[in-house]
Formats: sequence, C-alpha cells, structure tokens
Amino acid sequence: MLTAGMSFAVVNSLAQYVSFKMGVPSTTVALIQYLIALIAMIPWLQQIGWRKALHTRHFGMHCLRVFLSVIGIQLWLWALAYPVPIWQGIALLMTSPLFATVGSGLFLGERVGPARWVATLAGFVGAMIILEPGRKILTLLHCFRLALHFSGPAIH
Repeated sequence: MLTAGMSFAVVNSLAQYVSFKMGVPSTTVALIQYLIALIAMIPWLQQIGWRKALHTRHFGMHCLRVFLSVIGIQLWLWALAYPVPIWQGIALLMTSPLFATVGSGLFLGERVGPARWVATLAGFVGAMIILEPGRKILTLLHCFRLALHFSGPAIH
C-alpha cells in the first residue's frame, strides 16, 4: 500500500513536471504511461495467455469503460499540465467516491440510505474546507478535474 501511494505520487509529480516544465504534451505523457503499463503487464499476459486475459462477454460495455478510462486519464494529465497545485488535483480526485455515490443513487437507481447521504454530504463539506473555493475563482482547469469524476466510476 505504501509502495502504491509513493508510486502514485511520483508518477503524478513526474507527469506535472514533464508537461509543465518541459513542455511535453499531455497526450504524449499518457502514451508513455500506457506503454510503460503494457511493458509491465507483458509477463502476466504471457503467463495466462493474451486471449484469456482479454476475453469478455460484454464487449460493448468493455469498450465504453476503456473509452471513459482514457478520457478520465487524459483529463487528469491535462489538468496536471497546467500550473494548478497538485494538492488541489489530488484533493479533487479523492472526491471520486462521493461522485460515485451520488451517481449510483441518481442515475443507476441504487438504494442509497440516509447514512450514506449524510456521509457523502460530510465528504463534500470536508472537500470544500480543504479546497477553499471562495479564495479562488473556479477555473476551467478545475472543471477538467471535476469532469474526471464522471469518468472515474467507469474506471473503478
């Protein structure tokens, strides 16, 4: 868990540095990340077999999930490419479960009990305390990061 958290921080910091300081387009950064992930997965794919690893009975839904994942990752990297502090992006990213709860209740018809609604509301209040939206005007870049959450539930 510690290694995963550290890796997450390193990858995001490097993505922001490479995009913002070195001028590498965010789409290129995403491509490099995908290639590194593919190289890391090749031994596993060879061990269980490529066909078995990629088999699905719901091809259309699988393609939709991949599409939404790509959009989410691209929005995240695009937001990192601009001089918005990384802590704000991480704070917004951590609100993903809150958006998933709201979305599941409103759009998927999942029963969300009163305790979960209160917990979700408390989470949004906590996010607003951390993000201090009154101090700054909500920029287009913040909107990109928020849009990430609408593709986020498809990723998880």
